[in-house]
Amino acid sequence: MTAIQYLPTVERKPYPSLEAMRNIQRLMALHNPKVTGVRIEELIEPRFVRKLDESGFIEKVTAAYGGK
Repeated sequence: MTAIQYLPTVERKPYPSLEAMRNIQRLMALHNPKVTGVRIEELIEPRFVRKLDESGFIEKVTAAYGGK
């Protein structure tokens, strides 16, 4: 799949998902049980995406490349 084919399938504003991170944690714990000791809430930091969103950058990219 090329980047152009992939773009319409991704979230328009890729804010971190607590649920998705917990799913990844469960999968990683199969290989390393210590991973379950990590608090996912402490890993998620949406400021970077929020700045891009508030600046209008995400909208510009979406308009230019036809995202979701």
